[in-house]
Amino acid sequence: AARRNVVVVGAQGAGRTTLLAALLAELPAGDRVAVVEARDELSRARRSAASLRVHNGDWSAPVSLALQLRTGRVVFGDCNAAVAQAFVGRLTTGVEGMLVGVEAPSGQAGIARLAAEATRDGWFDKADALARLGHTRPLVVEVSRGGDGALRVSSLGEARPEGAGVKVEPLFTLRVDGADAQGGLTTQLIPTGASPSF
Repeated sequence: AARRNVVVVGAQGAGRTTLLAALLAELPAGDRVAVVEARDELSRARRSAASLRVHNGDWSAPVSLALQLRTGRVVFGDCNAAVAQAFVGRLTTGVEGMLVGVEAPSGQAGIARLAAEATRDGWFDKADALARLGHTRPLVVEVSRGGDGALRVSSLGEARPEGAGVKVEPLFTLRVDGADAQGGLTTQLIPTGASPSF
């Protein structure tokens, strides 16, 4: 509802696509949405979205088309150079509510990967990419697979400028309270006391 840009971060198989699809399904009905993905996974969560498929590994064409459609939001199923350049490049031009999935072990590593991918081909230098990410303070959601096999949100934070870089400030972290009789973990997201900037 606040139209924040959101970065969903997790290792392979941790549930990034599952969470992106859930977020996509919850977007306001009036939002015009474009989805860029390699497989038809996210667009099934919102049939009204403009689905732009990646062919032969070429993300540049569908990413460019998604930005030309002037939709209210763009959702990127994965992170690579074309996606990162589009995401980081549009952060300071008034584009709001973008969502992107990034394969990385932590939120901090996910932001670092976005910045690194955006610098490929000389589109941005690292300092500029990090400055844009820090200035616009995207939400960073970490997902993980627990010891019981369940997929969970393990952290919710906000990327903030820190010196010449960016720090992901945790707003909520996952607390494991124990296990139930079936071996499933009992968990809850606990506020850290830090406040978001909005």
